[in-house]
Amino acid sequence: MNRVFLDTNVLLDVLLRREPFVGDSALVLDMGFKGMVELYATPLTFATCFFVARKSLGYANALEALKILERYIKIATMDSAQLHEALYATAPDFEDMLQYHAAMAANCSHIITRNEQHFSKNGIMVLSPTVFLQSPLAE
Repeated sequence: MNRVFLDTNVLLDVLLRREPFVGDSALVLDMGFKGMVELYATPLTFATCFFVARKSLGYANALEALKILERYIKIATMDSAQLHEALYATAPDFEDMLQYHAAMAANCSHIITRNEQHFSKNGIMVLSPTVFLQSPLAE
């Protein structure tokens, strides 16, 4: 089964119902819920989602939403190896490099993000939710 890494913006699209992105992002999550792919994210993703979502949803609702997502999303580890790689990467976004190296360490086949330009495409497919849904995996 393909391992699909979810970038923070994809989860925030769903949590905050951000238009026009929520539809495709929710469909990617639904693929994981149905067992079509294995979903992955990092603890950093959950922390950032909580920080952002609690402002709109409130503390308790944001925490509850993340508890539900945690049932379906496997946690990719982020340790000193990923930190070191991100620190020395020549990429425009440090946080995205942390995510990229965690996805690589978890053997993910895809990173789903709306910030495709922030990620290295070496060794992993980086796609928007919309493009990913048009791939053979979504059939």
